[in-house]
Amino acid sequence: MSFGMNNKPNILLVDDFQSQRNITKLTLQSLNLNVNYLEAGNGQEALEIMKTELIAGVITDYEMPVMNGMEMIKEMRKSTRLLNVPVIMITSIKGSEPEAYANGITYWLLKPYVQNDLRNAIQTHFPKEIQGKTFKILLVDDVEMQTSIWEKLLSMPHFEFTKANSAREAWNYLKNGGFDALITDYLMPDVDGMRLIKKVKSTMEYRNLPIFVISQDESAAELASEFGVEGVFSKPFNPAIVKNTLRESLMK
Repeated sequence: MSFGMNNKPNILLVDDFQSQRNITKLTLQSLNLNVNYLEAGNGQEALEIMKTELIAGVITDYEMPVMNGMEMIKEMRKSTRLLNVPVIMITSIKGSEPEAYANGITYWLLKPYVQNDLRNAIQTHFPKEIQGKTFKILLVDDVEMQTSIWEKLLSMPHFEFTKANSAREAWNYLKNGGFDALITDYLMPDVDGMRLIKKVKSTMEYRNLPIFVISQDESAAELASEFGVEGVFSKPFNPAIVKNTLRESLMK
């Protein structure tokens, strides 16, 4: 019996289509879960994996060859060790929900579903220890309404935002530590974004802090790149692109 790599809990994805397992995994990875992902093509393969691996949760299809999801759940609930492992069933089969709950599934998710449905199911029903790190992001703009808009547009699970309305205020926040990234406007009065970036990057303690710039100034990208910023986004920015860039940069 073993834990996952690096002693992380294992999430088992069960579906006979690799493409569907990939889609589910991408959704889960956006949650920054502290887990390893194991995969099986049917219920029988999944049960074999569960014999040797400790499983924190299962996400399974219903219709599969060899052994379907319902049959797999019945076998799982016969085992004391697997009795309380949460199982989310994702299916397009209607009308079997009462039977599934009677056989021990934890949550029934009917296709087509939106990503937030699966996110909510994971956060509600899976063990708290699989929840990933919360990333602290510092937002800097001289217009308070602007940072509030950024916070709303960039809201996503496991990301926490702090707002600063000047470069000086941002520096004071940074000195208290604990931030995982900085997002700043380029043009600001008093101390502009570029001077803030220079100061952060020249300070040993913060030199590896990922920095992203949001600006209407066309010269921002060229100037910011000289100091190793991770990304420059033009106003108005595309929230999906910024979110993906943040996740890719911080969830390495």
